[in-house]
Amino acid sequence: MGVEDRAHTECWTDSLRDGRVLIMTDMWKWLHKEETQWRQKSRIKWMMEGDKNSRLFHCVANSRRMRNFIGDILFDGVRQLDLVEVRRGVLNHFKLLFRKGLDCRPTIHGLPML
Repeated sequence: MGVEDRAHTECWTDSLRDGRVLIMTDMWKWLHKEETQWRQKSRIKWMMEGDKNSRLFHCVANSRRMRNFIGDILFDGVRQLDLVEVRRGVLNHFKLLFRKGLDCRPTIHGLPML
């Protein structure tokens, strides 16, 4: 009969309590050692084999960067290649976009408000 089983059927004595504490302490110590061993083995394997996903990751990151890159912009019928002019064109585009009047915005007139 184990300590836990005896604890449910008998009263807790000091020796039972002390025995349980020792067993639990040993168990947690061994579990920690085993976890540390597995962590060290995984690090050694990673050091020997390397990161298998790094090539895929870099390919995806580079393709995303190239897809998001704005190299030139057509502004007022003129193609701008200079980085400063591209930035200025993008900034002006959004300034004009957000300066539009309220006449093109939807209204809620005639709709019941709840």
